[in-house]
Formats: sequence, C-alpha cells, structure tokens
Amino acid sequence: MVTNYSKPCSTISVSIANDLIDGKFFGGGYGKLGLLSDDLQKEIETEVNRLIDSNIEVTFIHDGTAAADAYAETDNSVLLSFGTAIGVGFPIKKAGLRPVSEGLL
Repeated sequence: MVTNYSKPCSTISVSIANDLIDGKFFGGGYGKLGLLSDDLQKEIETEVNRLIDSNIEVTFIHDGTAAADAYAETDNSVLLSFGTAIGVGFPIKKAGLRPVSEGLL
C-alpha cells in the first residue's frame, strides 16, 4: 500500500558494504551485484519510482563512507568499523554541514 505524504523525500541513499566507483559495484563480495545490471542503481531507482508513482533519486554509497559522514568536519579523520569484517571510511568534506549535536563529537 502506498501512502501519500505532503512532503516526500527526494533522495534515498542506499548504504552498500562494497566499494563503488561512480555508483557502480566492483570487486568481490557484494560487488557481484554489479553482474545483475550495467546500472543497477538506475534500475532500482526506476522500479521504486514506478511503484510509488513519484520521482525519487536513488543513490548508492559505500557503507564506511556513509558512517564516516558524521565526521565530515573533523580534520584528518578515518572511521574503522568492526563486525563480520573490518571496514574503513573516510569522510567527504562538505560545505555548510552542521553537527548533529554539540556534545556528540
């Protein structure tokens, strides 16, 4: 069931536990998802838009990079995650970012 909202989001970011180049998979593991399509991101976006009858952008982001985004304003930082594997992410500096909470970092 699709519910109508007055202000739907315009972008859905999908965190992927795999390296990406220009939104495309490469390498092993989940990189094999790239074998499903030359542009899986676009195919998912097209299907989501068809299902919800709207225009939403779907983007893929490396999971470590997504997690490291919390530290985008911290100089010379890196994020390490430990779970099934050891992951790494480097924050992407972006102008105009604000901290989530003054006491968080």
